[in-house]
Amino acid sequence: MFEHFDFSALDDPTFKEDAVREEIVAPILKGVGYSPTGPIRFTRSKILVHPFVMIGSKRHPVNIVPDYTLYSDSDAVMVLDAKAPDQDIVNSHHVEQAYSYAIHPDVRARHYGLCNGRELVVYAVDRWESLLHINVCDVDVRWNDVLKALHPRYLQNPELRDFLLDYGLSILKIGCERDALHLFPSFYLHDLFRVSDELYTGSGTLMMGETEYMVSFDFSVEMYLAIVAGLPHKVAEAIKQSLTHAPYHANLGNSIILTCSGYLDGITQGQHDQFVPIMVTSVGDMTFDATAQLPPRTERQGVWPLAHLHLPGDTAEG
Repeated sequence: MFEHFDFSALDDPTFKEDAVREEIVAPILKGVGYSPTGPIRFTRSKILVHPFVMIGSKRHPVNIVPDYTLYSDSDAVMVLDAKAPDQDIVNSHHVEQAYSYAIHPDVRARHYGLCNGRELVVYAVDRWESLLHINVCDVDVRWNDVLKALHPRYLQNPELRDFLLDYGLSILKIGCERDALHLFPSFYLHDLFRVSDELYTGSGTLMMGETEYMVSFDFSVEMYLAIVAGLPHKVAEAIKQSLTHAPYHANLGNSIILTCSGYLDGITQGQHDQFVPIMVTSVGDMTFDATAQLPPRTERQGVWPLAHLHLPGDTAEG
């Protein structure tokens, strides 16, 4: 995005707020998908009818008119203000003023941000720490973080920021053929769900380069039985029992390690996003390790070790 922008221009004292707005902020917003019209849009320099907010019984003046108020349909989701390159946008009154504007009754945005050409910082009104604080020169390499900080999808559903990219959908988007066989050797299976009498599904994560992806697997009854058949008897019975009643879910943690292969299935609509599962056609080697621990990020997403199935501690069988 800024491949041809000379960041030494920020050292020129004549490079002021208006230049930051046009040369830095506007391209970022356009890249995210904002435009002057449409469902994902912005308005410039929205003026408050009453330029103050009431905090308790005290009037607190709002002395700024942010460059951009961002909208999803009719809802304001964020205010974003450009500052000159020599202005502090982390520990300064600029941050306080942006917050005051965001919580104003005429706005009621839950996020606010500032950019001085050198840095881009995004805050939420209900937390102290910034959601995003990056150097503008790193916008391209951290574009996914920028998107999660500025796009209405994440501004209105903050929990989605912790969602990983889907492996199947990502592979499909880069042109992978549907008849290509995908092999997952020694893969850690995090959980299993029973979708119907004929279909089971599971998930796990993998790293490709520096990016972590979520992988969804669909198992036929035959493949599901092949998985539990390779486990210690008591473990297999505990999993089966978990899948006989709502929510038809067995949390496995990283305790089950298997080798499997399969093909891209159809695009599936989840509660918040789309994903493409792997239809498993072969299950190979199986390992059970009750001592395995989950990575911290996965644990935060609500996946827990197999011990939460109340399995017996004796793993000598099998």
